[in-house]
Amino acid sequence: MVKISRRMKRLASLVSEGAVLADVGTDHGYLPIYLLQAGRIRRAFALDIKEGPLLRAKEHIRAFGLEDYITVRRSDGVAALLAGEACQQRRISALFHPRRRYTGCRIPPLWEPVG
Repeated sequence: MVKISRRMKRLASLVSEGAVLADVGTDHGYLPIYLLQAGRIRRAFALDIKEGPLLRAKEHIRAFGLEDYITVRRSDGVAALLAGEACQQRRISALFHPRRRYTGCRIPPLWEPVG
């Protein structure tokens, strides 16, 4: 089982059983890996705007053999989700720097239920 921080465990506890998760700003991909290993979600979309984090997430997902359950995409917020890929929950837990401006990001509210 992948090890995650207390912060990530708190986020994981908010995810509904059997959900399809859009993990916006996935970084390393550990949250969807953890939730799949725990049997909490059916599948996930790991989304990030930067290529480096996506490469790390792909490596981790492959290492745990979860490529059939986690789709990795480069995305600005949820923009890369396609019609019919309705997710029951979206997770955004980025740590924002207080002095940096964030413009142009399409980000829904934290833990927005879908549908």
